[in-house]
Amino acid sequence: MTTVAMILSFLLVSVAANAQELLPPHATLPSGESCAAKVSARPEIRPQNRLYNLTVPTATELAPFYSKPLQFNGPPASDFFRVDGNFKGTTDEIIQWAACKWGMDVTQLRAQGWAESGWNQAVKGDDEFEHSQCTGGNGFDAWQPSGYCYTSYSAIQIKCTNYNACPMAYESTPFAFDFRGAYWRACMEGHIKYYADSKPEPGYPTYPNGTAQQMSDGCMGSWYSGNWYDSSALPYIDRVHGYMQSKPWQPPFRFTAPAQNQTVSGNVTVKIVWPNTPGQCFYACLDSDMGFVTCVPGQGPWTWNTTSRVPNGSHILTARAYTCGMPIPAGNDLPIGWPDANLTVNVQNSAASVTKVSAHKRKRFEPHQQQQRRWKS
Repeated sequence: MTTVAMILSFLLVSVAANAQELLPPHATLPSGESCAAKVSARPEIRPQNRLYNLTVPTATELAPFYSKPLQFNGPPASDFFRVDGNFKGTTDEIIQWAACKWGMDVTQLRAQGWAESGWNQAVKGDDEFEHSQCTGGNGFDAWQPSGYCYTSYSAIQIKCTNYNACPMAYESTPFAFDFRGAYWRACMEGHIKYYADSKPEPGYPTYPNGTAQQMSDGCMGSWYSGNWYDSSALPYIDRVHGYMQSKPWQPPFRFTAPAQNQTVSGNVTVKIVWPNTPGQCFYACLDSDMGFVTCVPGQGPWTWNTTSRVPNGSHILTARAYTCGMPIPAGNDLPIGWPDANLTVNVQNSAASVTKVSAHKRKRFEPHQQQQRRWKS
């Protein structure tokens, strides 16, 4: 019986850009093209989404949607003219793109997608048992001969009896999150007028008042309840916030030290945790942005000497999973299927403490080699 093995590779790379943060009402929004260029590569944790993730609506499919995007008196059609679903990638990459395009906090959009479906694009919900409640615009009719229908579809659960977004919403993950972003932004801009008639629970702002974060949370809760900060929206908002903290879409292994955004120097203790997997062997490797790899077997913790081959500045440590025998590193090829775990650190060493190593001394170690490592378990 072959022993299953996993390699955890720690890659140190310069920070290219911050994660998408919340843009307030009336902010200038970036284009879909510019957002596509900013997306950070992420592996797929929902391989069943692959076909949906690669499907982009055609101009013919989009034309009736642009003409009448909603089945009710809501935001103006112009709020949806930028919706095109014109992106292909993994589920996380699609969420990054949509969040950027509409100025959303990407963690909040990830969390709402998790709350709605666990990021499963094929999820159907909100069943009805009257045929009249199962139809919508663009010829949508989900009535089944057995006497029921589902009205909400996609990883973000778009109600196709209210929004004229189907079949694109369930055929295309990019379109689904793009539409969700547009509707959220319309809410942020104060364009969902009937929310002003909702009486929020005590302590919460009326629509469209409040801080940018209060508006964003209210626009999340109303996606579930249909009203502004009502008794049904509040538990849903709490659930989304809970997922924002726990990040269940992250890999089954994660960093526990150093802390996120911590300033470090000298010898730094690095710790990770992963599932209890008897019979597996592990390697921990560091690949710096100076082109150097060190590897040790075992589960750590490890001591990382930041004074050698690591320039001062902001960097990302990445835990990456490989099957045994894969070369280190192997780009974005993650056969185990786990997403990377990332940790941002700020290295600050004095000039006197930094050790310079000439290029001819740098060597890229393979995990089976047992030379002296700079990481010590």
